[in-house]
Amino acid sequence: NPLTYQKDCKEEELHIFRHILTGQVLPKDRKNMKRYRPVIFISFYMIILIIIAAQLWGANGFLHPAIENINLYVRGLRNTHAPLFHQSYDNYLQLLPGILLIGLKLGGVKGRFEWKRLLIFIVLSIIFTQLVVNSLKLACGVLRPDESNFFSFPSGHTATAFMTATLLYKEYGFKRIWVSLVAYASAIVTGMTRILNNRHWIIDVIVGAALGILLTEMAYRLVKQYLKTENSLTQTIITDVLIIEITQQ
Repeated sequence: NPLTYQKDCKEEELHIFRHILTGQVLPKDRKNMKRYRPVIFISFYMIILIIIAAQLWGANGFLHPAIENINLYVRGLRNTHAPLFHQSYDNYLQLLPGILLIGLKLGGVKGRFEWKRLLIFIVLSIIFTQLVVNSLKLACGVLRPDESNFFSFPSGHTATAFMTATLLYKEYGFKRIWVSLVAYASAIVTGMTRILNNRHWIIDVIVGAALGILLTEMAYRLVKQYLKTENSLTQTIITDVLIIEITQQ
């Protein structure tokens, strides 16, 4: 029946439009995203690990000239278009997603975790990020663009910004798309500001961002695994108690 077909098409269009307006992902798109996510994730971080290895290897590494050329090109653009740029807002902007996260939680907005697990998630993310970033700074010993010290690689500010952005995304990003936009926009601006302030090379910022996301993702998976184990243990205890009560009756 043509009328029935036309009605079904309109309902499907309204369904898609409603998902777009509310920032939700369509079921078909969600399945496709899940299918390709591991491939994208592994490929991206293989590249990051190769860059880290090249930095650890130093001037003798085969990738070092390419990395050096990219760094010098971007710094040349900065020195040409914004040589006097110097702002300190990046010291505070890196924490904005984290402040928003705590604010939403204190305001009673329901997220993915309750307080206990959220605090574990935050603490693990901070420990992982600070440990890896500071270890690489000491191991690589890359000179900053402003020649102030040898702790340029990777960018700690950028790693922290993307860590807090990922914390916010994991806790509230599933509700509305604007949460993700605010979180990662502030993180991107933080990274760009570190370059404009002549405190970091672009490779420092890229790797810092990747580490911030990766290490927070690791902490998230550990907390989820802990949650599954705890729930499984609770269910086992409840089952055992019920069996004991039944046998005693």
